[in-house]
Amino acid sequence: MKMYKVYVNSKGNSEAVKMGWSWTAFFFTWMWALGKKIWRLTTLTTGIFIMTLVVAFIAVAIVPEFASKLSFEFLLIYAGYFVLGFSVLMGFNGNQWYENKLLTQGYRFQAFIIADNSKEAVISYTQKNDDQYLMAA
Repeated sequence: MKMYKVYVNSKGNSEAVKMGWSWTAFFFTWMWALGKKIWRLTTLTTGIFIMTLVVAFIAVAIVPEFASKLSFEFLLIYAGYFVLGFSVLMGFNGNQWYENKLLTQGYRFQAFIIADNSKEAVISYTQKNDDQYLMAA
């Protein structure tokens, strides 16, 4: 069971956001941002990955010593560290960024819910299942 924050907008739409680390944002950075419709983050993550690839290929094409196998492997390792670091950043902050997006769209925090997934958290909130409430706003 995980802890979720439930947000509701003026139309009665509910969204649940898991607290803490986001494995989905860690593994699928730009696809996760695209799925959550966080457009600036989608553009940023896609741009970072494209720039990493472009820099790697330009470095190999322009600088002859990068063309050696050893230098190319080092370039891939450094690019991998960069991507891994960015993925960790996404994992730590992804859910918070999604909460911020909901708040800017007029959603308001309503309750903490313990549930197995976000859909179950929303269902528990809408059915007012007191067994899973930790605190209501």
